[in-house]
Amino acid sequence: MGNLRALRRKKGLTQAALAEQAGASQTRISAHELGKRPLTMRQLLAIAVCLKTSVDHLLDRTDVEEPYPCGDGHGGNLRRIREKRHLTQIGVQMRVGINQSAISQYETGGELPTIQNIILLADLFHVSTDFLLDRTDVEEPYPPKKQ
Repeated sequence: MGNLRALRRKKGLTQAALAEQAGASQTRISAHELGKRPLTMRQLLAIAVCLKTSVDHLLDRTDVEEPYPCGDGHGGNLRRIREKRHLTQIGVQMRVGINQSAISQYETGGELPTIQNIILLADLFHVSTDFLLDRTDVEEPYPPKKQ
């Protein structure tokens, strides 16, 4: 919320200009900046691209504005990290409470995770949300936001 407003202003964009570039409504961006209504994951991803930043930065999880390098485009990072950690989808469900069928949808690209779920998964696997969303192949999480 705070990072979105600050970064938008730093880039010299009005809410309306950002909304036009990201395919969102100015009203939705305003409501998000005021903490009244969250953006959807699709809107958040589009805004991250427009502002050339990470989803983690927009979610106020890090102070680092610059995103990690783009991934190879193959996708599948959620499944790879889950298997690397020797967890089944049911095992993930038991640890964070996300329904197994939703995890399956996230892994196959049938559905984007909710903001709440992507944060739960990033915390479980100790990676960035950008990694889980296949925006980068860097597994390391961004440095946490300073209090």
